[in-house]
Amino acid sequence: MTTKGHGIGEYLRQVRETTQRHARDLLVENERLMSHLASEVEARFADVEIANANLANLYVASHSIHLSLDREHVLSSVHEVIVNLIGCEEFAILEAPPAGGLPMVTSSRGLSAERCAALMADEGCIGESIRTATTWVDDGCAPAEGAEAGLTACIPLEIDGRVLGAIAIFRLLAHKDGLTALDHELFGLLATHAASALYCSTLRARLAVHESARPA
Repeated sequence: MTTKGHGIGEYLRQVRETTQRHARDLLVENERLMSHLASEVEARFADVEIANANLANLYVASHSIHLSLDREHVLSSVHEVIVNLIGCEEFAILEAPPAGGLPMVTSSRGLSAERCAALMADEGCIGESIRTATTWVDDGCAPAEGAEAGLTACIPLEIDGRVLGAIAIFRLLAHKDGLTALDHELFGLLATHAASALYCSTLRARLAVHESARPA
């Protein structure tokens, strides 16, 4: 009887130890899964926050550009988008003259007058961007040369299928390692919204000159 009782006791002890071991394993696995789930939720939440911030920045950029038809205000708003959102203080805005012809630099920041005058709308990467109505981005394979040296991107200003000019983005600020997804979204916004705002502001300025020239 003693031997039999001892055998049952040993069996029960082994069952209890096995059950406890499995319970510990399940607890560890549960903690691992919960930690992984928490990391996933945190990462998703961070992605949503970034997406919301990007949308807010795009809205602010679009709204500020269209806030006024005053040409100086439009140019100032475009400058702010490039400096504060893209992170660049070396750029040039090229626009076609009202009477027609090749786009030329009408506004810039961080570039000398000589360099702006040397930027050609029918040559190099800027010329390619204007001819093809496609944003040119430096991929490191064929960097821009000459007056375009340091060119990071060139954004064609297009309205109703016509390219009226371009925005040439040169060196980014030191804290930026490169272009982000938001930058590319901003390029698309500038390509259309800046183009239409500049076009309308130019028409308004020409109309104001015409009206002031009319006899009383």
